[in-house]
Amino acid sequence: MPALLAMSAAPYLFAQRLEPPSGWSVSQDGAKQVYRPDGLPTTESFTVTLEPTSRLGEGGLQQWFIRRVKADAESRGPFDETVPLQQGPLGTYYLERVYRGNNKRVWDVVYVGFPLAEHRSLFCLMASNLPNSPEFHEYVRVGGKICGRVAKTIEESSAGVK
Repeated sequence: MPALLAMSAAPYLFAQRLEPPSGWSVSQDGAKQVYRPDGLPTTESFTVTLEPTSRLGEGGLQQWFIRRVKADAESRGPFDETVPLQQGPLGTYYLERVYRGNNKRVWDVVYVGFPLAEHRSLFCLMASNLPNSPEFHEYVRVGGKICGRVAKTIEESSAGVK
């Protein structure tokens, strides 16, 4: 049940902050942009995190994506289950994993890697502790749109710079 089915340089990503959708807010966490739905109780969390664009390096998008997921997974600890790596339209890769935190709370994380021009890529992840909530799939759908809009804006900005 992949949740996503419900849905030249780093400065291009954050030089033009995209307005969040209605009912959402955006903040900075270092070089990352973090989107959140408004009004969640303090015990609930859903975030869409976009990292600055990066060069793919050796191995192409799939290998780059796997390295990024592994790096994030190290900070989250063991996972209970994982959906196999999938390739979506336009060459995107995505993976969904369920982690169990130290407090036994379940965290569902959806990772998405977007190929960009000039051998670059965009890494986006959606993390939530409400995978069984009725709102979860709607949040993932909106999160996917946010990630897609950012990738499209980066591509359009890159094309205009050439």
